Amino acid sequence: MPKYQQNAFTLLEMLIALAIFSLVSMTAGSLLYQAVEAQSVSAKLGDRLVDIQRGLGRLSRDLVQYVSREVRDEFGDPIPAILLNPGSLEFTRRGWSNPAQHARSELQRVRFFVDEGALRRAYWDVLDRGPESAPRIQTLITGVSWVAFEAITASQILSGDAFSYADEGDVLPLGVRIQVHMDGYGEFVRIIDLPGEVTEEAGQGPELALGDEVESADGQPRGGN
Repeated sequence: MPKYQQNAFTLLEMLIALAIFSLVSMTAGSLLYQAVEAQSVSAKLGDRLVDIQRGLGRLSRDLVQYVSREVRDEFGDPIPAILLNPGSLEFTRRGWSNPAQHARSELQRVRFFVDEGALRRAYWDVLDRGPESAPRIQTLITGVSWVAFEAITASQILSGDAFSYADEGDVLPLGVRIQVHMDGYGEFVRIIDLPGEVTEEAGQGPELALGDEVESADGQPRGGN
């Protein structure tokens, strides 16, 4: 009776094959995890950069609509058309959109400052404030360590000192240098040119800059062009 020889893996060969399969699986799983983690980090970084650019864009659009109109505070004291400190920037801008046709000016007083680790934008419903005139606050960028505003003139960059511009012969700065230091992202620098001498009369009218945001009654942006 013929004898048939059976070919099969030995126990040692099976163990070697299982070890190789396990090693390949672990390597593939590790690579997959790293790829997913890198994609997640990249997405978060992209979203963060979008938020930063959106906040700085809001500031830039306000600055390029600067208008020479000083205001009065709640005590009746005058405040210059633009008031620049190392950690805050306050000025009057034109082009405040008014789609609901409320009885108010098309000019708007705004202030940018850092509070509790966030770059914030304050604005008032009126130009000349009364005792009960409270600003509306918008949060532009979170995770901000510090911010510095510097006036750029024809001869120098004024850093560390307050700069104000009224109508008594002061020289309007050519631009503003903005430094924003972000936690974990380093420093962002932006230089914004001012539009020059724009009077209140020239600034009247429902002009809205491209990409500007329309603000709702609660002071929150509702999108733009």
